[in-house]
Amino acid sequence: LGKAEWSIIHRVLLARLLIVLHLVNMVDASERLQVLLTQEATIYRTSDYLTRMQNEAVTLDIPSYDECSPASPSKKRKSLDSVSESYSTEHSGLPGQGSSDCSRISKHWREKICEWAYQVVDHFDLHREVVSIAMSHLDRYLSIFPSTPDKNLFQLLAMTCLYLSVKLNEYKHLLIPGSRSSMETILQLSRGFFTLEQMQKMEYDVLQRLQWHVHPPTPQLFVKHFLYFLSIEEHSVHDLSQFLVELAAMDYYFVSYKPSEIAVAGILNAIEGMSPGRSQNLPFHRIMVDIATPQIEACRERLSLIYAQANDQQVEDTANQAPKNIRTTSPVSVMAGAENVDMQYGDDDL
Repeated sequence: LGKAEWSIIHRVLLARLLIVLHLVNMVDASERLQVLLTQEATIYRTSDYLTRMQNEAVTLDIPSYDECSPASPSKKRKSLDSVSESYSTEHSGLPGQGSSDCSRISKHWREKICEWAYQVVDHFDLHREVVSIAMSHLDRYLSIFPSTPDKNLFQLLAMTCLYLSVKLNEYKHLLIPGSRSSMETILQLSRGFFTLEQMQKMEYDVLQRLQWHVHPPTPQLFVKHFLYFLSIEEHSVHDLSQFLVELAAMDYYFVSYKPSEIAVAGILNAIEGMSPGRSQNLPFHRIMVDIATPQIEACRERLSLIYAQANDQQVEDTANQAPKNIRTTSPVSVMAGAENVDMQYGDDDL
């Protein structure tokens, strides 16, 4: 055979090899996706814990959130001091139990904690999926927590979940002047309200209650898998889909929905927002998820709402202040207090 014939044979064999490798990758990806779908429906499932806690409060005749007036600075200091006192006892090893009922957590507090976590990961240039993983730890912990935690426990829990997520998913330590470890860095962001021993005990309790299930399938992970099966390679679709699911992490509304449902809703909204009608021609049968369910439709509507609100807020922020790079924004203290920050949407909307 001449060089021309050998060249043709080489190209044919290479093409066949690429086809085989693609099929193998598709099979591997299908198996991984099936595992992720099974995990989210079982060991990594979350539930509406705030409604449960509110129902328990009504049963016990505890004042509602609206009936609780904002605590004075002295009362806050006393409540925070009780955290240390609770750790000095052997009753539970957890802070916040037995403190004021009027300091119970709410949707707004979860939103502000999530916003703070995003500021931390942006400041240290970490992957933003770390926040979704941390919120999964937090939501699953509270879904099985036997009582109603107050804001002190909630804040310590949020800091610990973020630390745990960073430790398991990032290769570098979070170090700032005066700290020797990532845990000490996150503790410094609490302005000294919590101790190293408290966070270590909380980390142990989180791991025990979650039974060491600390690698949850996130909406970001599902987005990557779904776009692969849909053969969508445009960075614009990927970026907008990821942005939408990042917004969903902040909204308590999505706690009762599966990460795969949030991911599908994000992809559909991203595609339809850029190319109306395009989603009807895509092979969604490959992703093993029914896209016509009421759950996905509800997620799409909610994502559309918060995306529009996020755009409105961005326009307002741009008009009121000079542009700045979000990656250089210093993380704020987790103890700043949600009551000091205006909500973007009201309780009825959330």
